[in-house]
Amino acid sequence: MSRVRLSLILPLLALVLSGGGCSTSRTSRPMTIAVRDKLTRSPVASAHIDARTIHFFAPGDIPLYGRDAILDSSPPPSVHGVTGADGTVRMTVVVEHPVRVIVIAAGYDVQIVELVAHPADAGPSEWLDAEFGPELPSDARRVEVRFLP
Repeated sequence: MSRVRLSLILPLLALVLSGGGCSTSRTSRPMTIAVRDKLTRSPVASAHIDARTIHFFAPGDIPLYGRDAILDSSPPPSVHGVTGADGTVRMTVVVEHPVRVIVIAAGYDVQIVELVAHPADAGPSEWLDAEFGPELPSDARRVEVRFLP
């Protein structure tokens, strides 16, 4: 291989291996997650909350969820918490990634809600119901989730 070609390939290879130009930021900010009974609107205490960071391994320049493409071989951290008597829990969550929030509360169907933008950026959400999963019977006990800065 000629010196000219090698001199062009090595810097390009170094850029790719270093992840240059890719989003690997791990900025985290606190947010409050509130859980309530969908029917009675009363707070749900002792609900287990898993905030799982949705991680993309997408080489290239494809926008995902309104953000730049993410080329990152190590997933950002996910967090777990339990709601108090007032039905809320304060958690520190990665800002740059969407988050799938799984709510498990005794006597209720499991709820999964996707948070696309952190409330520190988007402001408080409305009360949200599950976006995933099978259709549940009309008598199923369900929770709603709200995200606050």
